[in-house]
Amino acid sequence: MTWNHRIIAQRDPLTKEEWFAVHECYYARVNAKIPHSWSANAVPAVGENLDEVKKSLKRMLAACNKPVLRARGKKLVPYGK
Repeated sequence: MTWNHRIIAQRDPLTKEEWFAVHECYYARVNAKIPHSWSANAVPAVGENLDEVKKSLKRMLAACNKPVLRARGKKLVPYGK
């Protein structure tokens, strides 16, 4: 199993407000385009030292170069679908 950070769009079912956040995503296959699971909450940029925080931020910035995903129930789908 592999993982990376991805930006996931979510919508509040009552207010219909939409927001985007960085989540850890997990893939069943190495070349899968859509993750099979993701962290329930957005991830913070944390680490035991400054270098670890920088690495975390770099992974988060890399997520900006990947297609945004949308949470649809228990699945992720490409944003806009």
